[in-house]
Amino acid sequence: MYLYEVYDMGIKTLNYDWFVSIGRGNALFDEYGITEADNKILSTFENDIYDISINEKYQKFNLCIDLPDWYVKRNTFMLNDVSRTRYLNCDAVKKQISINEIGNVYPCFIFAYGDKYIGNLNNDSLRNIVKNSNFTCLDCPIKAKGHIFYKFI
Repeated sequence: MYLYEVYDMGIKTLNYDWFVSIGRGNALFDEYGITEADNKILSTFENDIYDISINEKYQKFNLCIDLPDWYVKRNTFMLNDVSRTRYLNCDAVKKQISINEIGNVYPCFIFAYGDKYIGNLNNDSLRNIVKNSNFTCLDCPIKAKGHIFYKFI
């Protein structure tokens, strides 16, 4: 599997994100969306992740997997490993924002480059934009009230 190759090439950190079909992703869903065939090969991926997680050679390998909400139904070791699984609540606007090159301020990285910005730095201060934001997690286009990460560092 490529995870072993990544480590052997000298890359020590790998962030693995799932395809999300929002914004520009809507047009790409047919090409990149998770299918039944993909679900069938997830076991191989999970086995490789498990093997790496218990192999001493890879103890300095930083791996972070952002697990999608639908993954919870699989109930695998990646959800049950209390030392490596982190459940993070939505922290949009409270602990993170994204700003693009023209000054649009977004509540979190999921919104970046879309039309759901909460203000623009050319028109207002960052402090005012954040203070006056009425964003809630219910506004999230992927309806995520948080993220699940499996990581070992």
